[in-house]
Amino acid sequence: MKNRIMGLTMMVAIAVAATGVLEAESQAVPHDDAYRQAKEQMADLLASEEFDKVEVSAASFDRAMDFIYMAVETYLDQAVPGLGDVETAREFGVDVLQGLNDHKIRYAGDSGYALAGKRRVLISGEEDATNLGELLAKVALLIHEGHGKPGIDARKAAGRIFEGMLPVEGTDQPLVSQYLVRLRMMSKADRKELLKFALK
Repeated sequence: MKNRIMGLTMMVAIAVAATGVLEAESQAVPHDDAYRQAKEQMADLLASEEFDKVEVSAASFDRAMDFIYMAVETYLDQAVPGLGDVETAREFGVDVLQGLNDHKIRYAGDSGYALAGKRRVLISGEEDATNLGELLAKVALLIHEGHGKPGIDARKAAGRIFEGMLPVEGTDQPLVSQYLVRLRMMSKADRKELLKFALK
């Protein structure tokens, strides 16, 4: 009897584990034609000469493109489940990227904030690239949460959200990490205030 109970317990444990794996696989974003087209459009935008707010630093062009694709794939894989489909994620992704390119970097200081001139968001490794993708996804989902829609209002809202990050100058933490940590640590009240400002 004891052996039978142990056997049943193991079967239940295996079934639960298998269910968890199936659920994880069902939540994965399929990398179909729509996904690939969205990835290429966002990567082209991020790599274009007109996009000057992000600087990708790498030993070669191919490695720089690896970082760009890594950022875009991270964005799509995190944004699609929350936004509903690849097309909506693509539209939001383009708007959020344009808002990032539009925004003025403002540092927090003792006297409030100061503009940082022509400072850029530096992407120099895989961690920076995945952080950029997660940052873009969090901003897109935040705008969506506030009932913002793709288009000019989403672009403007994204720019305002990035300007509201107020990083601290003189630290070793990259700008992309500071922006991301700020969003991760925001309370519900802070998110509400930021959305109110971004979507007004």
